[in-house]
Amino acid sequence: MDQTSRFVTGEVVDISPIDERSGYKVRYMVLQIPGGNPNYPERILLEYGGKDGKAVERLDKVSVGDVVEAFYNLSARQYNGRWYGSNRGWKLTVAHKASQASQSAQNCPASTFEEIDRADETLPF
Repeated sequence: MDQTSRFVTGEVVDISPIDERSGYKVRYMVLQIPGGNPNYPERILLEYGGKDGKAVERLDKVSVGDVVEAFYNLSARQYNGRWYGSNRGWKLTVAHKASQASQSAQNCPASTFEEIDRADETLPF
């Protein structure tokens, strides 16, 4: 792996619906990372996207509560004098599937990702 490549193991907290703009599909996954203060859990947002949709399809095999190992690249870009960063996922393996009993017992809440009308929003990258 190069210096911008990383991996993390954690529990899936949320998975966004597919967002498609100009033929580019993207989906986000939030992982809770073990360790740290239990009152303030460590979380990381990973982005899976591309024109062919293969990266987005990786999240179809993952459910909230699964423990996964995610490989991602750190990246940053500048647009109009402002910097934007992202954690772009490129590989995902399920280390432990969440049990069906525990998922139904939790009464999984609706996704925390909001459905937002972004028809007039343009991306600089």
